[in-house]
Amino acid sequence: MLAQTIAINSFKTLTDGELIVSAMTGRSESFEELVHRYQRPITGYVFRMLGDYEASLDVTQEVFIKVYNSLSKYSDEDKFSTWLYRIAHNAAIDHMRRNSNTAQSAVHHQNRTTSGASGETRSTQSFDVCRQPIET
Repeated sequence: MLAQTIAINSFKTLTDGELIVSAMTGRSESFEELVHRYQRPITGYVFRMLGDYEASLDVTQEVFIKVYNSLSKYSDEDKFSTWLYRIAHNAAIDHMRRNSNTAQSAVHHQNRTTSGASGETRSTQSFDVCRQPIET
C-alpha cells in the first residue's frame, strides 16, 4: 500500500506533457492525474457556457473521453490545457446545438397546438396524421 501511495504521489510532480506520454504507454494513473488536475476547472468552464450543472458534468465526462481517445493526436507544441479547453469549448457548443434542436422541436410542437373556440387545447390535424403511423 505504501508503494502505491508513493507511486501516486510521484504523478503529482510530473508535468502535463510527461503525464500524457505516460498515459499513452498505458499507465492509467497518469491519465487519472490529468483528470484530477482539470476536472473541476473544465466543469466550471462548461457550466459557465451551459448554465446547467448536470449537463456540464455530462459534457465534462464526454470531454475527458474525447481527450483520452485523442491523446495520440496531441502535439506537445501546444499547451495541454489550451488543447483541453478547446475540446471542452467545442463539446459545450455541440451540446448546445443538440439541445437547441430539441428545444426548437418542442417549441415547434407547441406552436402547432392551437386553442379551440371554447379554450381547450387541441393538436392540428397534420400532427395527428404524423403521429398515427408511430402509434400503430
